[in-house]
Parts: sequence; C-alpha cells; structure tokens
Amino acid sequence: MARRRGELTDVYVTIGSLKYGFKTTKSVHNSYKGELGQTTYNHAAGVFFGANSPKPPRASKEFASGSISSYCSSDKISSLRSSGWTLTRRARIRGVKTAGKTRTVYVPMPGGWNYAWNITAAEADLAAELGFTLATGADASDLIWGVNNRYC
Repeated sequence: MARRRGELTDVYVTIGSLKYGFKTTKSVHNSYKGELGQTTYNHAAGVFFGANSPKPPRASKEFASGSISSYCSSDKISSLRSSGWTLTRRARIRGVKTAGKTRTVYVPMPGGWNYAWNITAAEADLAAELGFTLATGADASDLIWGVNNRYC
C-alpha cells in the first residue's frame, strides 16, 4: 500500500555545477530547504530531472516527530554533519565502458553536459555515423545517465 506523504513539489539541489531535479513533499522542502540546499524549481534553465547518475548525497535526521530524509546539495555536507544530520549515501557517478561487450557513447546537451548510454561494441563502430561520440574515462565528469524527458 502506498504511503501518503503530502503534496509534492519540484525542487533541485546542486552537485558541483549540475542541477539535479526531483520531487519532494512541500512540508519537508519548506521546513528544511535552507539546511539541505534545496531550491524550488520554477522553470529554471539547466535542471535535469530523474538522472540515474550522478546522484546527489542523501541526508537524514531523526526528530521527535519522525525522521526526515532527502537529497542535499554537495556544498551543504559539512554543515549538515555538524548539525547532526547523517549522510546515508555519497554522490555516485557511473563508470564509462571502453572495453568488453559494451561501449559508452554520448551526445551533447545544453549547458555543457553530455547524455550518455551504453551500446554494444559492434554498434560502437557506427557511433560517428549515427552522431554519437565514444566516451573515454576522461569524459566521466560531464556525463549524465538516465535523464527522463523533462530537461528544462
């Protein structure tokens, strides 16, 4: 059975210069947005919703009324820890495949980021013809994986 969490709102946090968008409850966002470094999404340019990688860190804290857990901006990690929050996940970045059965390819997106996915090694031979760029290990810092169709 699904839990009722209240009305949801679109927000984003930053991982370096990346704006990672997600939905959270209005009550949590309004109460803790400053501490967590969350910004209300108001059609800001360059926000990526639903990316599988990179993912921001998640902070959690126990209160008398229950626990709060949500994504936080990477520049808030130190202040959250000193305020008693626990970082339950570190920011994660997916690896680039340059050998084996698959290869990582990408296409450029606005804002200096690249949308990445894996294709078979045989398909990789056609990457240039299809308009893809083969990724190298050096490309990993600007790759975004699994973004849904809601890039703004």
